[in-house]
Amino acid sequence: SVLPPFGIRLSPFTAGVLALGINSGAYVAEIIRGGLSAIPRGQMESALAMGFSPAETMRGIILPQVFRIILPSITNEAISTLKNTSLLSTITVIELTLYAQTLIASTFRPFEFYIAVALIYLALTTILSQLAAVLERRYALAA
Repeated sequence: SVLPPFGIRLSPFTAGVLALGINSGAYVAEIIRGGLSAIPRGQMESALAMGFSPAETMRGIILPQVFRIILPSITNEAISTLKNTSLLSTITVIELTLYAQTLIASTFRPFEFYIAVALIYLALTTILSQLAAVLERRYALAA
């Protein structure tokens, strides 16, 4: 609770989105930096020497290669962020885990609800993984 003394009050949802966004943003920035550093510097120099503008070089030559390099890491970060949403229940954001805990408190049937939550998370992460696999195949064929 650093911000309230400065007169800044955030709803739990806003605080959760900011926390997840800043945390994930730092990882994504590092992933992109790593992807950019994996591209040989000579490609930018060659494109500029051939008359491409810096924007054309980035858009047409550098970024497609970077995207192919960072796609698996970005997918892992997206899945990690999805799983980290369960942590938002600690700041009273009603999300899947907290909703299940509320239902468990009223029905006293934890097994069914935790299995359902696990299956929902499994389905969501599987969808993200399959989407990434499709994109990886698509960019592998285009290269």
